[in-house]
Amino acid sequence: MNSSVIPSTAGLVQGMPRPRQSVKNATQEVSQQADFLMLILVSISALLAFPIAWHYTDLNAALIISPLLIAAAAGIIWTARGTAFARYALPLLLCTTIVLQIQVSLGTIEFHFGVFVTLALVMVYRDWRMVVACAAFFAVHHFLFDRLQAWGYGIYCTTEADFLKIILHAAFVVVQTAVEIFILKNIAQSFLQGIELQGLVQAIHHGDKFNLHITQESVQTPLAKDLKAIILQLNETVRTVTHSVAQVHTASQEIELGSNDLSSRTEMACSALEETANAATRVMATVEQSRTLAAEADAMTRQAADAAHKGQTVMSNLAQSMESISAQSSKISEIVAVVDGLAFQTNILALNAAVEAARAGEQGRGFAVVAEEVRRLALRSAASAKEIRELIQTSEQSIGVGAVQSKQALDAMQELLQASRNVTKHMSEITSATHEQSTAMADISHAIHQLESSMSQNSALAEQASAAASSLQDQTVQMAHSVQAFRI
Repeated sequence: MNSSVIPSTAGLVQGMPRPRQSVKNATQEVSQQADFLMLILVSISALLAFPIAWHYTDLNAALIISPLLIAAAAGIIWTARGTAFARYALPLLLCTTIVLQIQVSLGTIEFHFGVFVTLALVMVYRDWRMVVACAAFFAVHHFLFDRLQAWGYGIYCTTEADFLKIILHAAFVVVQTAVEIFILKNIAQSFLQGIELQGLVQAIHHGDKFNLHITQESVQTPLAKDLKAIILQLNETVRTVTHSVAQVHTASQEIELGSNDLSSRTEMACSALEETANAATRVMATVEQSRTLAAEADAMTRQAADAAHKGQTVMSNLAQSMESISAQSSKISEIVAVVDGLAFQTNILALNAAVEAARAGEQGRGFAVVAEEVRRLALRSAASAKEIRELIQTSEQSIGVGAVQSKQALDAMQELLQASRNVTKHMSEITSATHEQSTAMADISHAIHQLESSMSQNSALAEQASAAASSLQDQTVQMAHSVQAFRI
């Protein structure tokens, strides 16, 4: 299933056109239409001044002022239509035409109704400020012209200057102005609300789709604010649904791929488990054989330990014998030293006897011969003692070396005995371990068979999960197509 069917929320707002008609543009459009209507009304009202002037007075004032008023209105339309200047200037020109009608009618009271009509007509701008401007204009006109009429300047506000009547007219104008301001406030609110609602509708409508991202739309009226809040909530809901659909779609694809992969891997694992079970059986037989060999090796190591113990006993006896021989050699060496001393003393005595025999002359000749023989025997005894000493020293050195070697052999036999004991201990542990391994391998073989059965069930479940993921993916695609009707 191709993931490109799921719409992305990124970049949907970029480049989005804004067909919404702003309040400013709508107000300007209304102002332009009202300006054109004011041009027509100014022209009609200015032209009505001619028959009125012809009936009551002369046409001089009408001929001069009416064309000027019409020309001024046309110029404003030509140069400043739709501007704030035109919104104030054109209604005031219309008020001026009413003033002209009152003047040429010599203040006839019936033409004062044009004041109220004018105040009603400027409501076409849907702006209470135009009404206030015209009311202020008429107030100034009435007060000023009434005073000028009273002072005899030939200016007419009513047929006769009457300040109280002007006050009464002003009261009617104030009441009408207040009512119109109230009406215009409601009209302006409704107008603004309609413009904002229209703008929201235009912002939502986007070709064949619905644009719900209207955060940039500025609204002021309560109804428009409520509608905008609802649309923004719907936008967040659709955005969340779109994001969730994309995630679910991606997850379903991954689940489907994972399930397929899991199914194939499970099948491979089943085959591997079967081979593992066979290998475990072979390993169990090998472990059993190893256990038998370990038992035999344990018996052999025990025999070797016994032999090493006997060898240690023999070497210990040998070391004791060597120590005894070394002690006896020391005693012989002492005896030889005594013999050597006796021979030396005998030699001295023989020398002394030979000297005495020489002094005795002929009488001591026989004694001298005996002394010479004794001296020879003493020298031979000394030489023999020296040879015996040398032999004893050599024997002592050999016995010392033998004692050291027997000591070393004894230590080696002790180490061999300790090593034999360690080997015996280890072999006992190996025998116990091989027995435990044999039991564990039996348990492993049983567990592998159970795992093989579970893997077969997992393979079936993986196929079911793959089918469910494929169905979920189709449903997310359908939901994505439904959500594509909205732009967020």
